[in-house]
Amino acid sequence: KPLTLTAMYHDYQADSGGQHFGTEINLLASYALQKQWLLGAKFADYSADEGAGAVFPGTTQANVDTQKVWAFMTYAY
Repeated sequence: KPLTLTAMYHDYQADSGGQHFGTEINLLASYALQKQWLLGAKFADYSADEGAGAVFPGTTQANVDTQKVWAFMTYAY
């Protein structure tokens, strides 16, 4: 299979207290060029929910909507 497509869904909730932080959808496409080379691209779309804009405990990261795209290439030897 030279081409692989993957979709993932995450639902982020607090372990206690019932707070719902948000949801995320991830899409991944990877393509095997040869036996050793793999090219890929990934897209992530996070939607903040309750507490949007609040800072997560123990971090400086705010709970905000975020989208990211990145590409990668790997070589296995």
